[in-house]
Parts: sequence; structure tokens; C-alpha cells
Amino acid sequence: MASVTLFCFYENLMKYAVITYKSPDYGEMLDLRKSVLRDPLGLVFSPEELRLESEDCFLICRDHGRIIGCCILTRISSGQVKLRQMAVHPSFQGKSVGAGLLLYAEQCAGKAGYSSIILHARETAIGFYEKYHYRITGTPFIEVGIPHVAMQKHIPA
Repeated sequence: MASVTLFCFYENLMKYAVITYKSPDYGEMLDLRKSVLRDPLGLVFSPEELRLESEDCFLICRDHGRIIGCCILTRISSGQVKLRQMAVHPSFQGKSVGAGLLLYAEQCAGKAGYSSIILHARETAIGFYEKYHYRITGTPFIEVGIPHVAMQKHIPA
């Protein structure tokens, strides 16, 4: 997939791209995911977790060459993909980076032929996803030690 540039509220051009598993960019993305999503919970990635990502699609957002946001798309079925591991560097949160990543993920999924995106939203992120028309599809549950809900959105192919 080609990289795209979107104008964000942050008033800077953000570059969104797909990167490959085990590339230097993947290592930088992994560092961001670790610092934003895992370290605050005292968790680490297991080698098995990382090995299972080998078939996933990795999306990033760059600012001045540095990865400041990321997410992963994991194939669930021929029509459905799971968005996971959405992370934005703390100094860029609230500046449309996450919104741009979400839009880019939806575009990538649609172009790949998927009609639906599912995700497990942390309780603190439900409002963000609802703003972009994701709907809650189940009851709250605990994942990685904190409350989450399943959410879904149908996307145009």
C-alpha cells in the first residue's frame, strides 16, 4: 500500500504508511507500542505474541521522520479485520494523529476488500471510537488487566 499525507489539526503534514514486519520501522513502532500501551500496565510483549504478528498489516504515522502513531490490522475472516494496538505518542495525543490513523486504517481495510473492522477498546477510548461511528457490540470485559468493550464498524469496500 502506498503512503499518504494528510493535513492534521496539529498544523503539520503527517505521513501515513504501511511498514513491514521485523523492519527497522517495525522496531521503532514496537518501542512506541511498548511505551504507550504496555509499560503503564507493567506488561511486556512475549516472543510468541510478536511472532503471531508476522501476517499482520502495520500502519504508522510519521512526523519529521519519527513514528508518532501506529496501529495494526489483523485478518479475522475474508470480510473482517481487527484493529489493534493503536498508540499515539503522548506529546501528539489530541492533535488528530489517532483520527488520521483510524481513517487510514479504514481506507487500507476497504481497499483490501474488508467490509468490517472490529476492535477491543479500552474503556478510556470508547468515546474516541464512537465519534468515528464504531458501535459497542458486547458487554465490558477485562483484557490486559483493564476494562475493554468490543466495537465494530462497517466500512465501504
